[in-house]
Amino acid sequence: TIIFVTHDQEEALALADRICLMNDGQIEQLGRPEDIYERPANPFVADFIGASNLIYGTIATDGRIETADGMLPLPDGCSAPSTAASAFTKTRRRADGGSIMAVAVRSSR
Repeated sequence: TIIFVTHDQEEALALADRICLMNDGQIEQLGRPEDIYERPANPFVADFIGASNLIYGTIATDGRIETADGMLPLPDGCSAPSTAASAFTKTRRRADGGSIMAVAVRSSR
């Protein structure tokens, strides 16, 4: 077992069997590189591990995402969380108490 500390995301993704991504001394996500890249636990991880655009919105009753710029369909193969919880573990709250989720949009590999 080797523990290797790096701030180089590409190096970590290429060399590691498991990654522990930390922020201010707290573990944000622990897992296989593929899991962290494909399923980031929160907006910090999504932004840190690769070029992502984060779109914030709420889940409409029909499963689309309501954003400040209008309604967006979820891409094929994606599904909205079944509860008010966000796709990420950390959510922001709207003034009316509803949850705002973040969707990470990244160009294909």
